[in-house]
Amino acid sequence: MTLVCDLAIFEKCEPKAITTTTNNFQCDGFGPNPMFHCLLIEGYDTIVKSRQERSSVCVGMGLWFVGCSSMGRYLYLEDLVVKEEFRGRGGGRCIMQTLADIAVCYNCFRFSWLVFDWNQEARDFYGRIGAKVSDDIVTYRWNRNGMISFLELSTEESQIPVQSETEKRSFVGSLNVNNIARIIDGCLERTNDVRNQSKLINLRRGEAKDVPTIMATMKDCGVDISKKIDEEAFRIDGFGSTPLFYCILLEKPNFEVAGVILWCIGYSTRTGRVLNVEDLFLNEEQCSEGVGDVTKFVFHALSDIATSLDCCRCGWKTSHGNASKRLIYRNFGAETLLSLLNVSMSQDAMKSFSKHS
Repeated sequence: MTLVCDLAIFEKCEPKAITTTTNNFQCDGFGPNPMFHCLLIEGYDTIVKSRQERSSVCVGMGLWFVGCSSMGRYLYLEDLVVKEEFRGRGGGRCIMQTLADIAVCYNCFRFSWLVFDWNQEARDFYGRIGAKVSDDIVTYRWNRNGMISFLELSTEESQIPVQSETEKRSFVGSLNVNNIARIIDGCLERTNDVRNQSKLINLRRGEAKDVPTIMATMKDCGVDISKKIDEEAFRIDGFGSTPLFYCILLEKPNFEVAGVILWCIGYSTRTGRVLNVEDLFLNEEQCSEGVGDVTKFVFHALSDIATSLDCCRCGWKTSHGNASKRLIYRNFGAETLLSLLNVSMSQDAMKSFSKHS
């Protein structure tokens, strides 16, 4: 946690920005169902001259997790921090090379992370190792208060109240595939009651049996799945014993699927669990209520799921050129992270970089 504090100071965050606790960090990362993984850099006390007498100290850390989108698996680096006095000695590069190698071994199509636009030293370093900044991507984010406000706004005309904070926290405990499924089902049931009184579209949790329908729907929405998705790998990654993503289906009264949402649970070193929306595919011809209303309907469910899972935030992305979606998201009250740039390595870049380790 000392490194987490060091990173917060470097990124010009106030101390109150760190809301995760040592107990939460240990439970979520080092229990039977870890949500993230850590690589540590060890240095040595240089004051002691004898090599045998030197003791190792933790001087850096990379926190990461593997997720999945319609493009396949990806490795996401949430944070990389090296103590100031140990920078410039190759520790950060060593972590990045190790993660590139892990991403290749996991058959990830992408290795990605965020960087502040003012951190030119880091941007130069990432450029030297073969990573590229994506200028076309806009990142949106709700913090917990933003999600709760959105839920309250969405239900102000309904007689069904939003779950209280106490109910949500007592409902979660330690997460596993079974209680996550129960939480999702409960949230979708509430959303269908609150937001969808006309019953033109219903939300439900995707299951393994739905994989052919999910892939067909994504294809109808313009995804070239023949080159990106192996059906069996998709089934294992989303519906196995340790899913890398979760799926929500938008279903019409005739059980025809009008849309697919893919999302995953990630982790922030400073604030804990996060919900990342990976893909939102809507068949616009099937959305008789209008894309804006249906999208709001979907994000009501996602914000309820995120707060019920005790997530500190919900995040998603779209392209600069998608003006219609940007207008919809702006009306949600989400924060637009203009100072954070998306950085990534392609599979070829990862292979090339990891070879030179």
